[in-house]
Amino acid sequence: MTWTDTVGNLLKQITSTGAVAEPDPAVHADFEQVAQTAPTSTIAEGLKAAFNSKKTPAFGEMLSRLYSNSNCNQKVGIINQLFGLMGAGNTRVTADQAQNLSPEAVRRLATHVQHSNPSVVESVSTFYAQHITLIKSLGGVALTVALAKMVEEQRHAWSEMKNSS
Repeated sequence: MTWTDTVGNLLKQITSTGAVAEPDPAVHADFEQVAQTAPTSTIAEGLKAAFNSKKTPAFGEMLSRLYSNSNCNQKVGIINQLFGLMGAGNTRVTADQAQNLSPEAVRRLATHVQHSNPSVVESVSTFYAQHITLIKSLGGVALTVALAKMVEEQRHAWSEMKNSS
């Protein structure tokens, strides 16, 4: 079964029950299976949809959760990315500084950056799309939203290919 088949089956379950608030407990395993073979750009689109969804916590909260579960290099990378998007010039954090930032400080920073530069959601999505194990820490609702968007992206790509033939 391809990743699109897996996602298609999940999408049928979601639309037939109308349940996104109480996702199937298997969504974590399903997400991992799909993300193992889906293109990184598709995963990023799914993650972006989860960050922007009204069914999930605010972007800053979700990024804070990802940050809390990140390793040192990922923490440094995402904080430096936030500073860059904030227009902080050459400001760079060290590994020690990144390790000492509280999840609450990261939430506030992410929320501030989002207000001044909405493209932060896309940038962060691209960054974390390469770290599927971390994405799973966002929980079932976020994963369900991400999977639904991934299917939509794939269907759109197939439709364009079909129309250009």
